[in-house]
Amino acid sequence: MHRTPDEGHLYVCDSCNTRKVKTIQQGLFQTLVNDDLPQIKFTTNWNNKLACNCFTTIRPWNPDVYKIGTTYLIRHTDKNKSRDLMDPFKAELIAGNSFPLEKLPEISAALDTGYDRMKTMDIMRKMYENADSILFGIYLLRKVN
Repeated sequence: MHRTPDEGHLYVCDSCNTRKVKTIQQGLFQTLVNDDLPQIKFTTNWNNKLACNCFTTIRPWNPDVYKIGTTYLIRHTDKNKSRDLMDPFKAELIAGNSFPLEKLPEISAALDTGYDRMKTMDIMRKMYENADSILFGIYLLRKVN
């Protein structure tokens, strides 16, 4: 159970051991971000995947940023990336495979976005202007404590 401090006061949540501050915006609690961890941000929680212990993300292939064995701070933010929509959590990257967009596996598309391959490819094209000419990665992450 989260304690509820007065507006603007910093506190440490007993249940999740994260630093939080109560904000003016609708009395929401904003988790203070641990700057020591690299972050992976989501503005859409496709297929409600962030509720799962293991989940995927499809992003441009970048082995310098997405490294197997690395722990990331996962954040689900609003479209402006200015406010967390859920408590951030830690997850370890446990696998990753690259592919050109036209080779996106049906099963990966369905599990990641909840849509079929063609719809997921359309989503990627809207998100990334050069989607048809770059390599993508399907990255598998597992929540850690």
